[in-house]
Amino acid sequence: MERNTIQKKVILDYLKSVKSHPTVDEIYKAVSKKLPNISKGTVYRLLKNFQQKNLIRELCFDVNHFDAELSCHNHFICKHCKKVFDILDFKLPVLNILNKTIKYSTDRQVESGKVSGYQLTICGLCQKCNKKIKEN
Repeated sequence: MERNTIQKKVILDYLKSVKSHPTVDEIYKAVSKKLPNISKGTVYRLLKNFQQKNLIRELCFDVNHFDAELSCHNHFICKHCKKVFDILDFKLPVLNILNKTIKYSTDRQVESGKVSGYQLTICGLCQKCNKKIKEN
């Protein structure tokens, strides 16, 4: 039986409380405010442990981010500031069609294997960075 430690609780509670898809450094910085003696190695180890137990997912971009929201959903990553956002409402009809098609395929057998989830990542400039660039 695996122990439930305060480190596990604090890290998982933090991840569930934010929608910002934090990096390891951001998680370490936030968690070390509550647990000043925690090491970055412990944070890495627990994040890997959470992934293996399907409690969180790792989003692999230039810098890896972590997400405690496990439902099938899509992400937008800003190429300038590297922030990751959930895409909850598609404004483009083609994305709505793609999203519905993929959702329909979940838990079904397809040519390459059984689909158990999906994640679409769209890259571009977030509203804040786009505004900054237009102003300059």
